[in-house]
Amino acid sequence: MLNIIYRIVILSAICFPRYLTAQELPRIAKPHVAHYSKADYLADNQNWGLSVDKQGVIYAANNAGLLRYDGQEWHLHRSTKGMPMRSVNATPDGRIYTGGKGEFGYWTDKGFGRLSYTSLASLVPADAGLQNDEIWRIISHGKQILFQSFSKAYVLEDDKISIISAAGEPFLFSFAVGKQLYFEQIPSGLHRYAQGKLIPIRDKDILRGKRILSMLPFTQNQTVIATERDGLYLMDQQERIRPWRTNAQALFEQHQINNGLQVGEDLYAFGTIKNGLIIINSQGEIVQQINKNSGLQNNTILSLTLDRQSNLWIGLDNGIDRLDLHRPFYYYTDQTGMLGTVYSSAIFQGELYLGTNQGLFKSAWDGVFSEKPLQFQFVQNSNGQVWYLREINGVLYCGHNAGIFAVDGNRLNRLSDYTGSLVLNSIPDSDLILEGNYTGLSLFYRSSKPLQHLQQYPLIKQPIKYIMRESKTGYWVGNEDNLQFVQFADDFSSIKAHNSTTKGIPPNTQIYGIYDMGRQHVFATDTGLFRFDHVLNEFTRYDELNKILGPFATTNRIQADHKNSFWFFKDSHLAKLSFQNDGAAQIDSTTWRPLSGRMMSGYENLLRIGENMDLIGLNDGFALYMRDLKNDEIRIGAPLLTGFWNSTSELIPLDTDQSISYSQNNIRISYSVPWYDASPAKYQHRLIGFSKTFSEWGVDAYKDFTNLPHGKYVFEVRSMDAMGNISDINSFTFEIARPWYWSWFAIFCYAVLLVVATILIRKWYKKKLHRAKRELQLKLQKEKQHALERENELNAQQMMQLKNQQLEQELVNKKRELSNMATNVVYKNELLKTLHEEVANIKDAEGKSLGSDQLKKVNKLIDEAKNDEREWQLFESSFNESHDNFFKKLKADYPDLVPNDLKLCAYLRLNMSSKEIASLLNISLRGVEIRRYRLRKKLQLETQKNLTEFLLEI
Repeated sequence: MLNIIYRIVILSAICFPRYLTAQELPRIAKPHVAHYSKADYLADNQNWGLSVDKQGVIYAANNAGLLRYDGQEWHLHRSTKGMPMRSVNATPDGRIYTGGKGEFGYWTDKGFGRLSYTSLASLVPADAGLQNDEIWRIISHGKQILFQSFSKAYVLEDDKISIISAAGEPFLFSFAVGKQLYFEQIPSGLHRYAQGKLIPIRDKDILRGKRILSMLPFTQNQTVIATERDGLYLMDQQERIRPWRTNAQALFEQHQINNGLQVGEDLYAFGTIKNGLIIINSQGEIVQQINKNSGLQNNTILSLTLDRQSNLWIGLDNGIDRLDLHRPFYYYTDQTGMLGTVYSSAIFQGELYLGTNQGLFKSAWDGVFSEKPLQFQFVQNSNGQVWYLREINGVLYCGHNAGIFAVDGNRLNRLSDYTGSLVLNSIPDSDLILEGNYTGLSLFYRSSKPLQHLQQYPLIKQPIKYIMRESKTGYWVGNEDNLQFVQFADDFSSIKAHNSTTKGIPPNTQIYGIYDMGRQHVFATDTGLFRFDHVLNEFTRYDELNKILGPFATTNRIQADHKNSFWFFKDSHLAKLSFQNDGAAQIDSTTWRPLSGRMMSGYENLLRIGENMDLIGLNDGFALYMRDLKNDEIRIGAPLLTGFWNSTSELIPLDTDQSISYSQNNIRISYSVPWYDASPAKYQHRLIGFSKTFSEWGVDAYKDFTNLPHGKYVFEVRSMDAMGNISDINSFTFEIARPWYWSWFAIFCYAVLLVVATILIRKWYKKKLHRAKRELQLKLQKEKQHALERENELNAQQMMQLKNQQLEQELVNKKRELSNMATNVVYKNELLKTLHEEVANIKDAEGKSLGSDQLKKVNKLIDEAKNDEREWQLFESSFNESHDNFFKKLKADYPDLVPNDLKLCAYLRLNMSSKEIASLLNISLRGVEIRRYRLRKKLQLETQKNLTEFLLEI
């Protein structure tokens, strides 16, 4: 029996959100679908149950365990027994109840996203057979928590477990509707549980064997009962049951209902086994049908739940999806690729026309709430690029790469031979219209149907992408690279003048177009918006508007909206500028962020299709912007703190009296906000104690702090949604402990050390003073001794100097004495020579000369006097004393020298003349020269060397 149930029935999840007031959803387009695959949440494929806690955190009962999604990251919490989880229910008291094979219990948040599990299996009687049961449904009912298996229900109340069972019959599923609790018994049918008893409902036999998979509250106190293959039934307060044949009856019968959920005040969603999700309203009309072909990851829906924003979460047989049901954007996506990129759109005579890069397509149009799906057909003769669609006088015109055409049913009729119709501009107060094309400017007569081509102006020979009237017959025309002012004749039959003028606009500026914004023309360029000053006759920057627009100042295109509002398009991004009654301007560039990058840059298209509805062309279809489809009652919540890390590992959540070790002062704090939107939330943070101001807004969900000083800190973080709504602040206080070297014990030790050091320093200082005094005394003694020694040394030097002076004087005296001696010897020899000569002439009284004997005797005495060796010995001795042993050195160097040679050397050293030397040596001058010659040879002197100089150098 249970095997049959496993094959046929899969888990249905139900919760009780705060439903939005009745809002009709568009039916021709689909909501945004966000995918969370197995690769995203890193667990198994199947997600049997879904639930949302009071903070908006998503929980999924997965085969691998409990998945937790905080809007930023998925975390898997495995059960203690490693069993697959089949059910989950997050209750308002903060517990997350889970159940599976032979086990159920609850998880509690310990901070920073960490969950702690408490098993309740120990409260179950041992003989209850829990080990054989699998908990498929968890229901919060008053003070009770019911854990339902196919055989029984375990009821938790006041920390005690009681058991509900049907005698001999298994359960299929249990349901809570309002204050009532229902069980389907197999095979006896549906029962109401009251006062501890299972009471059969009045018309239970109508549902016998139909396998009820969902029961939901309905209008007029009725209950919707969803069966597996037999569709829906309604039960009133008297428990009378009747079939409810909705427009989805055939789909329910074919694809098998698996679960259901009320998703709005008037909306009901049913998950199927074979074909995804079906949403109906209270009239039984199909509002949405979404399957794998239209956006889901899988067609088998295992569980459903709503978050705080009324987004529908879908647990699949393979993954998890999120449907933004109550968001203002719905999408028509061309899955076949037939349409291409939408450049233009129009609703004309009950048909929706889309002009794309592939051609022109049309479909019957009954409005966005029609159950009839769009069926686009290709309009004949429209192959190629469509630039615009424009209705004039009841005729739809198509600007095409091939030219201008009138739309006639399912074909196009060509109106001129000129290719590339880019723009149409009606001339006020006339039946004429101007057309810009690839080759210039054309004139058409518009009173005829269709337009009648009158002429192509010959003076304009460039592509014309924009036309703007400046005066009655004066027009601005041009393209990105060329702007001209054209003056037409009064009847527009010709051009009187035209000239290019861009004075005031920077060179090489791209001019995207000219737009009428409240009685003034604005020129859109890639350097900002300009206006034309007719007084200065030049362009001037529109600084006031450029400042308001910010990055949208370089807009590609401007389109007027209603109530003094304007759309601005830039590089596939969209913003809306609204002027208030007081002239103040407000720009909104956040609402349309989900469309960013999905429009054709430079050719963005927006069509107003209703009072509060717009159609926006996309690269693969179009988006519907439903201005009233907003959930403004729910505000973005304060971010959750999800992680507190040091530089290497995640820290344990801190108690108030704990602090972080100083060695872990490089930290990362992560946070997230359970806010589920196509545009991610932004965050702003500050760390009080480290910085006083909040950071800039950013999408990063963490903040790193490095090398934090010790002390107490308060981390604050807040979030902002795409609409600019700012949440409350969430804060977290922590303390970085003092480093060990700044601990109180360390400070005490430092104080003790300081006192000890002071005492030691004082002692050391005293010793140092004493030592310095002693050293000073020793130094003075040494200096005194040194001065005395210096004085003695100076005296000795003076004595030595005086002695040297005496020696030098003695040497001078010796030299003088030697010179005098030599002079005396010379003089004596000269005198003796003269005497010798005079002796020969001496005569006696009688006039007779001296006798020869007498004369010889006298001459002998004279010669002995001349050659007195004593004189030479005395001279030699004196000469050696005054010339540093001159003879010894000379004799040592030249041993061949004889005494006469030494004498000659001495006389030459005294710089005596040859005559004086001849007298001293008692030889002739000729003899002197001969001796000099012989001496040179003995001394081995070269010819050029002077003999006297040589002797002076010795």
